[in-house]
Amino acid sequence: MHGIDGSNPEANTYLLNIDSGEEDARAIAGSAGEGIRKSLEDLNRYFGLIQGAVLNYALTPTRENANK
Repeated sequence: MHGIDGSNPEANTYLLNIDSGEEDARAIAGSAGEGIRKSLEDLNRYFGLIQGAVLNYALTPTRENANK
């Protein structure tokens, strides 16, 4: 198999297909990475909301403690 110099058309097609597959794989990985990043941002936001609610609940004085 020779390179892209045109000496072997089958090799050229094979190499071009590898390049095309690599671009496709990068596009798929990029969109998957974007989806994962978005999911992690959403989880971080939800955990922040939960943490805030728990802290708010924990730091709010109860009637028994407020009357002491």
